[in-house]
Amino acid sequence: MKVSVIVPTLDISKAQKYVGESLKDCRVNITYVIDIYKNVSKTRNKGAEKEKDADVLFFIDDDMEIDPEHFRKWLGLILENRKNVIWSEPHRLIFGIARELFILIGGFDERLPLMSEDTEMWYTLKKLERAGVLRINIVEEGYVHHTTPKGFERKWLNEKHSVYTFLKHDRKRLLHALKRYQDGWKIFLMRYVWLVWAVWKLLFFKRTDCKF
Repeated sequence: MKVSVIVPTLDISKAQKYVGESLKDCRVNITYVIDIYKNVSKTRNKGAEKEKDADVLFFIDDDMEIDPEHFRKWLGLILENRKNVIWSEPHRLIFGIARELFILIGGFDERLPLMSEDTEMWYTLKKLERAGVLRINIVEEGYVHHTTPKGFERKWLNEKHSVYTFLKHDRKRLLHALKRYQDGWKIFLMRYVWLVWAVWKLLFFKRTDCKF
């Protein structure tokens, strides 16, 4: 059985320092994938595409230091029941899943290049959990998060991708967001521009072109 850890990064030495060093005693294959696309969703998918012979896939952010004992526990949950999925809190991505489930999901939605791509995946997982296809196991400890992703403070970009996610998964929340004016008139008006952008993305762009 092969376990592959896929780490999207712009700095391999940084990823090796945190993820690589913390998991060096675990029998896993660590694949560092340079984000040449400036699209973390596509980069993760390309890593999964490259690791075609892996039975279990873990996606971990490049600034995460993982406790190996916790990692073995997470892996054990998946091996015990391949419906089990490992998921961390938002903005600290640790995502473990059996390969066949990842293929069923269709990978990360590449129409979201960064920010809210984890939220979109969460909605997808919850939908499948309600259908009895998988079971989400929340990770609340066993890791250290070192930095905030670059650009996370750019509220307008996060709002833009949130509109896309809500249009796709949560129309009630989208309607609520479109009525909100407390964040300022610029954000209020831009949400409607982002709505047009989101519809355009959904209509004319594929989720992914990767062959998992």
